[in-house]
Amino acid sequence: MHYKCTDVSLKKRFLILCIPLAAAIICTACNNAYAAAFSNDYADSDIVYSQPSETYSSESEDSAAIGASTDISEPEIIVSEPDYTITDEMYKYFDEFALVGDSVCSGFASAGYFPQKNNLARPSIAAWNIHQFLITSDDLSTDVLVHLYNKQPKYVLFSMGLNDVNLTTKNQFVHNYIQLLYQCRQASPNSEFIIMAVTPVRSKFCKNEKIDEYNQALADAFEEIGYKHYHFVNPTDLLKGKDNKLKEEYAFEDGTHLEMSGMRVCLWYMYQQGIEYSFTKDEMKTPQCPDISGYEYLY
Repeated sequence: MHYKCTDVSLKKRFLILCIPLAAAIICTACNNAYAAAFSNDYADSDIVYSQPSETYSSESEDSAAIGASTDISEPEIIVSEPDYTITDEMYKYFDEFALVGDSVCSGFASAGYFPQKNNLARPSIAAWNIHQFLITSDDLSTDVLVHLYNKQPKYVLFSMGLNDVNLTTKNQFVHNYIQLLYQCRQASPNSEFIIMAVTPVRSKFCKNEKIDEYNQALADAFEEIGYKHYHFVNPTDLLKGKDNKLKEEYAFEDGTHLEMSGMRVCLWYMYQQGIEYSFTKDEMKTPQCPDISGYEYLY
């Protein structure tokens, strides 16, 4: 064997040595060509091999989104305040009102929202003592019932109670108020009666929880009576803050009475109730002149 190999020429020996090298080069070229072909065939595929973490299905994305939402608390919804501006249309509506009540009620006229000539309210009045007060209107000082008899307004706004809650029980308050409304109905039977809830306070004058109880008792009484020309309006939720007190911006400096901004809230709310004059001809009654001979006026 050795001798045969020694007979091979140098040229043949060189060719024999080059065969393995040429084979390796050919194999490498084939592999590269195959890889390039494979890459071109799958260039438009949805599968991205270099970024497997981004190949989630839509179902997985939805699940992840749901999971993420449960970990984040919902943002607080901020509700903007309504525009409580008293418009010309409202003023025209208020011109047909008479006011009966205490200093809160009288304040509506003093602030210019109602004609002063129709103001039959004054400080210190309560449902239990209203007939102890002489009311001056149209150069006449007399009982509120006589004024209503003379004026026969389309609407009467009643607002009182702050002088009742600390001096009478809840049941007494309701009884006195209903009795007063009945007397006013005799004197002015063709008027729509709008009864505003006792307004909340910011002072230590009284607890607002107690005021709420008195208002609820009054509302329940009107529902039981069922007289369609009684309209109970309660703007308390608009007047109160989160501390269950009259909002500071609506409170007068004493914390008990309403600032003009608070009055606007009450009157805006009342107007939004859409209370219209609804007496029919069949419902109209003849006013009865009130008998005030038994009253002793102290003020």
